[in-house]
Amino acid sequence: MAGGIRDIYGHTVTFVPEDLEYVERLFTDLDAGDGFVGDEFTLQSIGCLIGEILVRTDGGVWSPASRRSAARDHAVLEVVLPNGRAVNPIRAAYDRAGRPTESVIRFRELALAS
Repeated sequence: MAGGIRDIYGHTVTFVPEDLEYVERLFTDLDAGDGFVGDEFTLQSIGCLIGEILVRTDGGVWSPASRRSAARDHAVLEVVLPNGRAVNPIRAAYDRAGRPTESVIRFRELALAS
């Protein structure tokens, strides 16, 4: 995904919060007006990119998803943040693709709120 953003926008992903602006642009560009046209691999890759930003910038840790309700849809991985919150960035990518009113930037802000 990082390579795709570089190829499309000329932006090298450095896993900082500003990279989420390019993720939002990618979602907008891949929206055909009647829904997101990316495939499952693309969505999972975007979710991993979101997660890596939470890990590298915000002190999160990738963790096997627990069986509690916070790990929706039987997610395999989640990111546990220093505030104790466990979030699913891959699910966030799917949510953003299905609902253009969602925002991965807002997802990060909410995840970090204490």
